[in-house]
Amino acid sequence: MSIPNATHGGNDHIASETVQTGSAFKEMPSSHPSSPDAEDVEKTRSTAPSTDSNEPPEELRRALKTRHMVMISIGGIIGPGLLVGSGSALANAGPVGALIAFAVTGAIVYFVLQALGEMATLFAIRGSFVEYAGRWVDPALGFVAGWIYWELWISVLSNEYNAVAIVIRYWDGARVVPTGAWIAIFWVLFMGLSMLGVLAYGEVEFILATIKVIGIVIFFILSIVINVGGAGGDQGYIGFRYFRDPGPFNGTGIDALNGIAKILVVSATLYAGVESVSIAAAEAKNPARAVPLAIRSVFYRILVLYLGTIFFISLNVPSNDSQLVSAKSKAAASPLTIALKNGGIGAAASLINALIILSVISAGNSSLYIASRTLQSLGATGRAPKIFGWTTPKGKVPIPALVLSNLVALISLLSINAGASTVFSYIINISGVSTFIIFAIICLCHIRFRAAWQRQGRSLDELPFRAWLAPYGTWVTFVLNIVLMFFQGYTTFLNPRKAADIIVAYIVIPVAVILYFGWKIIHRTRIVALEDIDLDSGRRLISDFEGPADVVDGDVPAKKPWYKNPKKLASRILA
Repeated sequence: MSIPNATHGGNDHIASETVQTGSAFKEMPSSHPSSPDAEDVEKTRSTAPSTDSNEPPEELRRALKTRHMVMISIGGIIGPGLLVGSGSALANAGPVGALIAFAVTGAIVYFVLQALGEMATLFAIRGSFVEYAGRWVDPALGFVAGWIYWELWISVLSNEYNAVAIVIRYWDGARVVPTGAWIAIFWVLFMGLSMLGVLAYGEVEFILATIKVIGIVIFFILSIVINVGGAGGDQGYIGFRYFRDPGPFNGTGIDALNGIAKILVVSATLYAGVESVSIAAAEAKNPARAVPLAIRSVFYRILVLYLGTIFFISLNVPSNDSQLVSAKSKAAASPLTIALKNGGIGAAASLINALIILSVISAGNSSLYIASRTLQSLGATGRAPKIFGWTTPKGKVPIPALVLSNLVALISLLSINAGASTVFSYIINISGVSTFIIFAIICLCHIRFRAAWQRQGRSLDELPFRAWLAPYGTWVTFVLNIVLMFFQGYTTFLNPRKAADIIVAYIVIPVAVILYFGWKIIHRTRIVALEDIDLDSGRRLISDFEGPADVVDGDVPAKKPWYKNPKKLASRILA
């Protein structure tokens, strides 16, 4: 059976920056670092050199430490999408409607991570679900997954630029600078940070993620103070006033359902990237322990950070506030700053707005990183022009992939004429549909993997980690993603009907179909039969799950309990 080449999945960035340029499914060596702690930098694993000696090998540096991975996974989901896009959710669906949409999408994300965790624990493959799609379903689906994933992060990056144009204009002094100029300034900033390489990326993300987490906690505390009337604002005691007036939903009956449907793509976009935790766990020293821990931590992050943020915003900001981000708003702001400003804490509002600017830098830095590494791997494996697979000999920075990715993200300049809020809504819709497609592909990969595993006479007891309620939970989640992919845009057919809205709501679906059948026809790929699916190449050995003793200079010291090791103690607290 022909095995497709590896493709680096975008979210593989947290754990590793190595891209296999040959077959992705060779038996991989143990990923245990040869140092007392997993924090130490592991040397780059090289594959066979290129046949052209004048070309550097298409690989990236492995340099991120455990502390980077922990804080990136925690802070990576606190971006301008959540801090700004949550205003669009509140405006379109009302407080209860927004909570319902985020809870439904959060449940989908949980089962997607369960499915991905089961596969990634056993198959630590560079490219993750992109390679699973090509190996266990159809090589053409792997091609689609890689390009849709790149497009997803280009859309997210473009929205970071739009978020800058929205939140920075909160200050009167910033309004004298044109929107295009602000986008250009941050374009140069993101490009400069990306050129510094992976270690600089990790350090920047570590610092910014720490600040964001602290900022969100402060916002939760201040929201409670404002709500009970302790901030001295004109509103007095608020309680659940805004849940009653203007109401829990944006309208009643079918209007309420329409409002929830409109923000399903918003919530999906805001959840994009959480799957990176499971992918990072696949490269952990002890994946049998790390994967369940990662999945549990993501569940609590969904519960606290996403639903918590929506809840506290809803308490203190009415859903009909004219400043919230929506297609109708002329001068939008983050709901966090609106809540603090209305509550009479203007200084804190400016401080939170500065926090959002930092989150834009963090999220933009991360989005460009993922997009460029995804394009780099597509180029390195023949799924994109070869030039995009090139990296600098010393720093292993994929400059062609970086430049193209950042240039395409300049579609955000459309906001100069159309308005930042309108373009923000359009792009977040496109990225939301792309997220549903990626989640559906992950579920399909898991369904095929489970079926092949049992068809070939293997026991489920052999799996080091088993997805909860699988395969039923995966099947339900797969169907839900397909349904939501189409359901999210039905409101565009209601009056007043706009052709642009319909196109934006559904354009990604025909593009994915064209990519699939185009690659399939040109390369004559076939859906892999369950009996022919390779379940051995690249599979981790049992010894990989046992976690050998730490080795230093050839000596094997006795293991220290985690509570006696400061680094491990810090990792447990942060995780």
